[in-house]
Amino acid sequence: SVCYHDTVLFNAINSTSFKWSIANNPIGVNSILQLEVDTSFILVVEGVDTNNCVNFDTVNITALELPVPLFSKDSSLCIGDSLVVEVSGGVFYEWTNHELTGSTDSIFTLIPQATKTYNVIVTGGNTCKKEDSILITVNPLPLVGLMSDTIICEGSSAKLWVTGGMKYYWTPSTFLPNNNFNVTQIYPTSPILYKVVVEDSNGCIDSSNTSISLNIVPESNYSYSFISSCLGFEVEFKDSSINADSYKWIFGDGTFSSDLNPYHVFDFNTQVKTSLVVDNNGICFDTLSTSFKWQKIGDFIDVLTPNIITPNGDGINDCFEVKVPVEFEDCVEYDIYNRWGLKVYDTRDFKTDFCGFNSYNNQELSDGTYYYTLQIKDYQLNGFISIIR
Repeated sequence: SVCYHDTVLFNAINSTSFKWSIANNPIGVNSILQLEVDTSFILVVEGVDTNNCVNFDTVNITALELPVPLFSKDSSLCIGDSLVVEVSGGVFYEWTNHELTGSTDSIFTLIPQATKTYNVIVTGGNTCKKEDSILITVNPLPLVGLMSDTIICEGSSAKLWVTGGMKYYWTPSTFLPNNNFNVTQIYPTSPILYKVVVEDSNGCIDSSNTSISLNIVPESNYSYSFISSCLGFEVEFKDSSINADSYKWIFGDGTFSSDLNPYHVFDFNTQVKTSLVVDNNGICFDTLSTSFKWQKIGDFIDVLTPNIITPNGDGINDCFEVKVPVEFEDCVEYDIYNRWGLKVYDTRDFKTDFCGFNSYNNQELSDGTYYYTLQIKDYQLNGFISIIR
């Protein structure tokens, strides 16, 4: 009796020639015959000696069945999990590799960290042996992609999203439309911490956490006052915003300020929109804007000029005097020309008033009519003045 697939060596002696056969089918003529047993059979050998005498011998070969190893059905798991592996079909077992080398157990618990093939030799009750193996597949955990911790403004929405699986389960359910989604929009009214459990196509599970915090929303507000002067409209802004920790003034004329209560000068005859942008924690913002239409000087001040001067030294109406509001006195400029267009006076060159003298040669001017041009910033006035002595 031999085990199925064993190799048997037959040796015939006491003859000079040989014929081997099975069921009358010749299979060899040498004294030595090697066969792999795949079924039971009767082997016949015919020997002829030197006298040409013939004789026979036979051997009855019984092929013993090999054991049939049977493994437990589960052969895959998620990394970090344990798996019970069981083998049957024999009376003795010998594991030959990895961490099971030398083990003779038929059932054991594995916590492998990588996919491996485990080999075992199973011995049956007839002492026949068969080697078999089981592939243990270790699946990785799902790679969870989850929104980072988020801060939003009170009253606004937040986008919740997660990737990496086939199924998702969120807890708690507060503010959520349901517990099973990969993306949604929520409107939380208080800070909250969420946990999401992710399951992939292999049934492996992992989880992660994310939080949503609420930031105070500031309210932009301010007041202002202004005066007009030679510089323009001088405006003082006063902040009255709530819950603001940073300020940006956008004056609308290309200039900015981060002061709390800034001072700014606007040019005459301009239209601008001034805005105060406030924020809290650099996250939540609010803006308040005011549109200004700043007038021309000629729209809101009166300019009085004489049309006759009598420079005779009596202290009455001796000089050309321009009467404007006191805040504009320093920005009045005018030129005076004679009838031939020659300039006889210019406030930019001379600081004294025009009192009937040519300021360029200090000569007394003759009686007559003279022409003047007057300018106060963007306001211009032309006219005539007569000198009578």
